[in-house]
Amino acid sequence: MRLKWDASPWLLVPVPFLAAPAVYLWVAAALQAIGVGAPLDPFIGLVGALGPGARPVGLALFFGLPAVAFALAFFAFLGGELVIADWTIDARLRLPRPPWRVIDVVAAVLLFLTTLLVLALAAHGISG
Repeated sequence: MRLKWDASPWLLVPVPFLAAPAVYLWVAAALQAIGVGAPLDPFIGLVGALGPGARPVGLALFFGLPAVAFALAFFAFLGGELVIADWTIDARLRLPRPPWRVIDVVAAVLLFLTTLLVLALAAHGISG
């Protein structure tokens, strides 16, 4: 079996919108932690008013959407090929060829930022 794909910059369009709820939560928590107001208070009040049914929605917003944003940024920046034959898996990734266009730089930056966001969310989820 052979699977080959090319990087598609159009996949970058929804990435900022998918990552926005989690970025808001992290930025608001950081601002509140250093004492710049209380931007999380309205959010906590809203979640408390929604009741116990808000937990799956919150998990989807703050864990699922950033993961999808990371996947889209990955496939927008990197092309690749996956070959499975004779009990061997051969994976190859391709970076954009130099000189990079502006869209390649934007894709690289979004891939880096969504990687940091997903790693931070995973570490937060593991830590309890």
